[in-house]
Amino acid sequence: RAILYENNRYEAVKIVLEHLLKEIMPEAYEKNFFHTNIQELHKSIISFDDNLLFTPFYDRKEEIKELKDFLENEEIPFRWWAITGSSGIGKSRLVHEFQKQISEKWDFYELTQEDYENLLKISSHFTRNTLIVADDVEEHARKLGVWMECLTKLNCGFAIRILLIGRQIEEEYEKEGWN
Repeated sequence: RAILYENNRYEAVKIVLEHLLKEIMPEAYEKNFFHTNIQELHKSIISFDDNLLFTPFYDRKEEIKELKDFLENEEIPFRWWAITGSSGIGKSRLVHEFQKQISEKWDFYELTQEDYENLLKISSHFTRNTLIVADDVEEHARKLGVWMECLTKLNCGFAIRILLIGRQIEEEYEKEGWN
């Protein structure tokens, strides 16, 4: 099946090939030069994607500005925003780059799989302005919806922001003619 890239954005080819290598020949992937030589560096960043360090981050100034505006309006205590699109277009990377730029007056929290099982409990750990990232929201939509409704009713004295990251599902690809 053809993989098409808008505006000649071919940097994803390396990522696609590495993922194929990881799936088809895991031993060869483990021996891959890039994988073994910067394995320690991977531990020091948010692990959105194994290939985050290899692909340059380009031309997302407007999106970063919009995210900053979303974050900084502290008059509204609770706000959420969804970032959606096809897999591999850079949603998680955008949030990762944005997270590196947020001011020190904000805490950053990325929900883990375990967090989705007890969202109300983790809410008690937030004590100041907090940006929460929820990735793969399709799997946890109902739980997130109930939790977010509870957060709207909190009067905690600080701002809570949630970024929901969602991927386009296969049926949507077919509707758009991607088959």
